[in-house]
Amino acid sequence: MYTVDDKKVDEYEEESQVNNYWDKNKSLVFKIIIIILCIIVLIWLFKALNVKRNTVDGSIYVANVQKVRLASEDYFFIKNNKYQNGDQLVTLSELQSEGLVDTIIDANNKVCNANSSTVALNHEIDGYKMTVNLDCSTNDKEKNFYYHNNSLACLNCHGDTKMTGIKKEVVEEAISYVVPSNPVTYSNYSCINWSDWTKKRDTSSNLLERSKTLVYGVKYQDIYKVIYGPWSSYTKVEIVANENLEVETKNSNGKLLYRSRSISKVLEKTVPIYTNDKYEINSLPKGYVKVSGSEETYYSYKYSNCEK
Repeated sequence: MYTVDDKKVDEYEEESQVNNYWDKNKSLVFKIIIIILCIIVLIWLFKALNVKRNTVDGSIYVANVQKVRLASEDYFFIKNNKYQNGDQLVTLSELQSEGLVDTIIDANNKVCNANSSTVALNHEIDGYKMTVNLDCSTNDKEKNFYYHNNSLACLNCHGDTKMTGIKKEVVEEAISYVVPSNPVTYSNYSCINWSDWTKKRDTSSNLLERSKTLVYGVKYQDIYKVIYGPWSSYTKVEIVANENLEVETKNSNGKLLYRSRSISKVLEKTVPIYTNDKYEINSLPKGYVKVSGSEETYYSYKYSNCEK
């Protein structure tokens, strides 16, 4: 059996062992604590430096957006005229495959994701909005640019744009009227039949010329919001529904009761709807008018002085 004195001795021995263990290992414990604190400080410094690096040079982001915007102007407005077909979306990868822009490198000297970096073109009532969204390691915000509805001039590009209000293809076409790029190839023409339609114009005096001008069409559709008034109380007097009045009936003990509420329409927005194909002006679908600046002239030729 333990006595009180024996118990005190055991407690003393246990306490002595703990103290001896601490004396022997306290240096190691301190080292471990210092290492953990150093790791925490390094992680904090890394994050702080990384944030600073991501935001240190906004000029690279501005330059990258400019490159992609100019390529998109070429793609949407000049090269393919895709803006005529409503809202569009193109990836950076597609722009690169078209040869319109090179690889985009961000401020961290990393390549931006070409598949998830996109440029959207949305048609609005008063013009077009181009949204450039680059997926880069710098996590920059998307950037919006606005273009005039008719002239297509960029409204917030500060002069650094291909869209100055004069469409490139119109200028090039006008030049081709005055200075033909190639001489006439007479084997392409006949004395009897007209040649196939072509955009290229020949100015030889030996040829008869006919032309046709094709345009895109647009019509505007009004979208209305329906507003309902409160229901009236039920009445035995018959109420007749019309375009401005909605009527509801119920059967009460074999008799019809009527109540009504007013209906009104408020113009919410006007939406432009474009044709996908080009038409001659006098053959546009019903309700459509020509889109300003979409004219495209084609020519056909045959000889004027054939020998009989």
